[in-house]
Amino acid sequence: MTTHRTPRFRLLLIATVLVVVAISSFWLGRATTMRNQLAPVSAASSGVAVAELTRLGISRTQVSEDSSSSTRAWEENNWRQLLARPASRTRNQQLAQMLTALAKTEPDRAMQLAQAEKNLVLREALIQSALSGWGATAPRDAAMWVCALDDQAKRSTAMETVFASAAASLPDEAVKLGRELFSQHPDAATGYGCSLVDALCAAGNFETAVALAIHPGALEATGRSILLAKAYSAWATMQPEEAGRAACALPDPAERSEALHAVIGGWGQVDPAGLTQFVARLPAGPDRISQMGQALRAWSQVDAAAASHWVKTNDIGPGLDDGVAAMAGAGFLEPKEAAGWVSDIASPVLRSQTLLTVLRNWANTDPDAARKHFENTRDLLPADRALAASLLAHPGGL
Repeated sequence: MTTHRTPRFRLLLIATVLVVVAISSFWLGRATTMRNQLAPVSAASSGVAVAELTRLGISRTQVSEDSSSSTRAWEENNWRQLLARPASRTRNQQLAQMLTALAKTEPDRAMQLAQAEKNLVLREALIQSALSGWGATAPRDAAMWVCALDDQAKRSTAMETVFASAAASLPDEAVKLGRELFSQHPDAATGYGCSLVDALCAAGNFETAVALAIHPGALEATGRSILLAKAYSAWATMQPEEAGRAACALPDPAERSEALHAVIGGWGQVDPAGLTQFVARLPAGPDRISQMGQALRAWSQVDAAAASHWVKTNDIGPGLDDGVAAMAGAGFLEPKEAAGWVSDIASPVLRSQTLLTVLRNWANTDPDAARKHFENTRDLLPADRALAASLLAHPGGL
């Protein structure tokens, strides 16, 4: 059966639809307005928003600054809360960390907070923390602040802090700063140079430290030699092979000799066996004689048996003979052990001369044992035997 809709029914249907559409439009508009009110103002997303900020006299930069001010205010509140706590190592470390971070962007404020501390010990620690942060971003400004200090001891300590931070983060600027300070403060130049080289090496910037030592600017010759020795010695304790190769590559003979002796001093502390083998590969000459003596001496102090075995199983000519002689006659070994080393010297003349030195040392501690060895040895030439006999007859007379 077909249903026929009357005109009255159709009018009622149209009115209902219009009411639904009106209600939907109302709530959609409300939702859009609320969304716009809750969304953050963005100058990039709305020209109207930019105009509104301008009308209020607030720039985008100021909005950003207000945000950072709110973070800074929180940090300031945190700082005050920490200060209000009873002193402890943990609290003090947190204070120091905050000042280090603050000094990277606001060094004056960090220094003001550090110097406001009443506890003198903590105050100094906080000042060093502030200098550490300052030196990481503006080392020259930090150094100028340090130079104005009246107390020399505090000035030296503070400059070490600045150098340590700068060498780790801005090594090239640290070197530039060092050369400037050498020129401005010649009396303190060597001390500043040593601190800077130590800082560069501690940060692993060995080549930069060497470059500073070789071309320090206004630093005088003695100071330059000290810096060169420190740089290569420190490098050798961490990267001995690299330090050795770099020293050997120096074109200037005097610098090369200085650097190699420094390398041997550092390398001998960490791997005297490897050092001895390195020296054995160096070109023969007077330098290698003394260097071999240094290397064998360092090795014998930690493992005399291994060093002695290496000497017996290697033949590198006069360099080894002189190295063994230098080590045996220096008094570092027990006299009986030193006499055993003497027998490994190939040159009869050097062997005899070295044994005479060993007997002289031995007679001062155990003349009976020295006399017994003298009577049984065949390593003394006639002239040295006569001297040894007189020595043993009158200990301490020769």
